[in-house]
Amino acid sequence: MRRFGKSEADERMTIELFEAALFDLNKSYDYYSDIGAELGETFLRDIERALFEIKENPKASSKHPKYSHLRLKICNRFPFTVIYHPNVKSDTYYIIAVAHHKRNPNYWKERI
Repeated sequence: MRRFGKSEADERMTIELFEAALFDLNKSYDYYSDIGAELGETFLRDIERALFEIKENPKASSKHPKYSHLRLKICNRFPFTVIYHPNVKSDTYYIIAVAHHKRNPNYWKERI
């Protein structure tokens, strides 16, 4: 898993990406960068904003309708949802997937 730094708002919280979620992110970044370098960077900023919002208010995101221990953070500009599991005991938020809205919605289930 890739570990992101702690939030300025709460020094205890961390976000960790499963390797598969990092693969999702990199694959999508490459796709948008092939269209245009600036588009790839804009995509990354959208994901970073979603991760920041998860850190700032992790309970604001909706619960997954079938897996209530997971939460769904919809990105603002791009058609992606960050699927994550908040571990309150360790103050860590595990990113399970960075899922495109048009992709098979069940592809990430094996990760949980």
